[in-house]
Amino acid sequence: MPFLPHVLGMAASMLKVLEFVRAVTVDPVFVWAPQGSWVAVDAVLGVLLANNFSVAALATVLRLPEVKEQRLLRGAVACLGPGLEADPDTRKLLAAVLMTLKRRVVEYDKWVGDESGVMALDSAAVEALRYEMAAAHPLQTFSHKAYSSGWLLPPATVASYRSVYSEHTDQWDDYLRTGIWAPGLPALRPMPCFSGAATANTDLPDCNHLMGTEKTHTGGTVGAFCTCSHPKCLGVIVLTGAESQRMPLEFVAQLFVRTPLTIIYDFACATLKSALVRLPWIARRVAPKCNRFHWGENHTDCSAALSPNSYASMDAINTSSCEERNALSRRQQHHLRQMKQDQFITFTVYQQAVSNAVAIHRDSKAFGAAHKWPEWYRRLHVDVVGTIVHSDRR
Repeated sequence: MPFLPHVLGMAASMLKVLEFVRAVTVDPVFVWAPQGSWVAVDAVLGVLLANNFSVAALATVLRLPEVKEQRLLRGAVACLGPGLEADPDTRKLLAAVLMTLKRRVVEYDKWVGDESGVMALDSAAVEALRYEMAAAHPLQTFSHKAYSSGWLLPPATVASYRSVYSEHTDQWDDYLRTGIWAPGLPALRPMPCFSGAATANTDLPDCNHLMGTEKTHTGGTVGAFCTCSHPKCLGVIVLTGAESQRMPLEFVAQLFVRTPLTIIYDFACATLKSALVRLPWIARRVAPKCNRFHWGENHTDCSAALSPNSYASMDAINTSSCEERNALSRRQQHHLRQMKQDQFITFTVYQQAVSNAVAIHRDSKAFGAAHKWPEWYRRLHVDVVGTIVHSDRR
């Protein structure tokens, strides 16, 4: 800051480039390749490496939907446009940065010992591995590769899980015993301890968004909600301790047959960090993003790559719907805090079940209504695949 003399630009364009540089420096490369797709980066690389570069060709690429989705990338490239035309070395430098992002994924795969993807085992080996994990001591650790081979890659079913963990078959509908209320989402996979215990040196994020600091009340519950126009509660999980970055990952890994494309969580920065070292398979396929309220409130050392405002597809998503659903609990906290733990859990489950019934009723009433979003807009921008996770403490 400011740009070199041969790179044309204004103060606003410098900020766009600075946001891109910060995201490249701070965040993992997976934010530039959602679900493993490098379409946006490859499109920009193609025009940068072309023999006959022109601003017109660059503008055509920047109008592609895949590139428009990545606002940090598109904004930086657009602001550098005059400089890219005036100086070939700037084009080579930017192209080198983008190619380095792709090479970084290869290096990461090599680091986790998974160069060509987790190798699928035959049915006998999978069954043996599952029983080994079920019979292990609760504190015995397993590698992420063993967990992916045993539970993530093969088709997961309720029957296969219960056949291995048969001692729990009488508890699945009793949320006071299991600590999980998720109607329609029975447990499909276990969540064992992974190699590498969490420590302050490995898991303490640089972000200023502090969690686990509440000491005066019990853990409470955490709720997961969809991102439909009338959000529904997908599940309630009882917290045994403080809220952590692992909860969204465990909820998705244990209960979802198909992982959602996006997880919106107020601690998304640390959630992605935790997934990179323990669940690489999920880190590649699920994009954690912070909700807008917490992003502007207390995320001070995170890049804009984790903000929903950096992605065009997130424009119509109400990232604070979980806060809205839990607003009723806040108005009732004066007597909720006087309840015993089991009474508090039962009340929370009842409240979310009633709210789901109301949301489903509103869906049926609002469908096709003229004062609501057009059907094409609702399908494209509102009723998208996603999950929001939020906690509610006692």
